Amino acid sequence: MQQTIRVMHFADTHFGVELYGRLDPETGMNTRLQDFKKSLLQAIEKALESGIHLAIFAGDAYKVRDPRQTEQREFASCIRKLTDAGVPVVLLAGNHDLPAIKGRASAVEIYRTLGVTNVTVISKPETVVIETAAGSVRICGIPTLMKGVNLGREELQGKTLQESKRAVEQRYADEIALMAKAAAAESDSIPTILLGHFWVNSAKLSSWQAGYFAQADPQVSLTSLLHPQFDYVALGHIHRF
Repeated sequence: MQQTIRVMHFADTHFGVELYGRLDPETGMNTRLQDFKKSLLQAIEKALESGIHLAIFAGDAYKVRDPRQTEQREFASCIRKLTDAGVPVVLLAGNHDLPAIKGRASAVEIYRTLGVTNVTVISKPETVVIETAAGSVRICGIPTLMKGVNLGREELQGKTLQESKRAVEQRYADEIALMAKAAAAESDSIPTILLGHFWVNSAKLSSWQAGYFAQADPQVSLTSLLHPQFDYVALGHIHRF
């Protein structure tokens, strides 16, 4: 490496949450949407002041899979602050972004459809190489694996709840291992980031998430992430630093 590559890693912005909010008569927006946008903009401004070269978003842009146009506009305006500054952005689809039915678009798919400059969308397991002002970065993206979307329903047909959970956990481990193996096979020195949106076993939950996360949800083992090919592991889903 000739130069340090500075990366902004953020996730779970959940635009659309209106708990404890009220309607702002001047803007017509819920005050919680304004709060969330203000917080995200503060993070972006701090990152830009730090001279970041790349921004990676680890999933869950919105509260729901079909966000309202206002929420899409406000999130897009935040992302544009990064792209206008020449910072490439990678958006990974989280469980709140992915549709429940295969073939339907994710909540962040519009960026790919419109060909928005400097924005790359990952909504299925794949590896992309992003060019930054400080050099290339390899991103191994693992979005939430959902039955009927990333996973064929036939793969889990006839399995019990626990068997289905273990099958999904194994699929995560297999996808991660394949990406690590492919990265190792490259004869380059490009730094590699694993970008994912899933629950890692033994992760400490926020008090709010602890109240609704089901133990039947797939949990990826920590050892599955410990491949030497990954210079950094950037995760979303768990709402705790």
